[in-house]
Amino acid sequence: MKFIKSIKQNVYFWFLWNIWKKRFQDSISLINRLEAFRNELIEIDIDLVDSKSVLKNQKAWIWLFVKFERKDRKFFKPYWIWLDKNANDHFIDISMPNSPIFTYKFYSIEPYHWQLIPEFESIEDLISKLRDGKYREDYKREKNMTFEERLENIDLFS
Repeated sequence: MKFIKSIKQNVYFWFLWNIWKKRFQDSISLINRLEAFRNELIEIDIDLVDSKSVLKNQKAWIWLFVKFERKDRKFFKPYWIWLDKNANDHFIDISMPNSPIFTYKFYSIEPYHWQLIPEFESIEDLISKLRDGKYREDYKREKNMTFEERLENIDLFS
């Protein structure tokens, strides 16, 4: 079984690298730009990953992804980029044109399910809010929004 899992890891990493290489590399550059706002990000519960460790973290994410059960693999994706170095709860989705930042929630009562929670339309959106100082008010307001309210305020396909 271990052999099969390592084959799966290689397949998913190959998929990531051959399909999403440019977007993956772009996300590293954007994370590099976010490093100037490390203290502000901590205020909104994001302990930013070091841009030099993104590739290593992605390999760890794919290792974890392979261990998920099939139903969980339908929710989680190998092309999500870990944004938080201490937790795997903030991601960048490089499959979307503007690479939105999101988190997720698991509902442990029936029917059990995962839910994506959009946080920022893109890294550029986050950087803009960090520069303007708007991130504090927006973060507090959005933390109290329902999923449907968040979706109304975000355009994932722009």
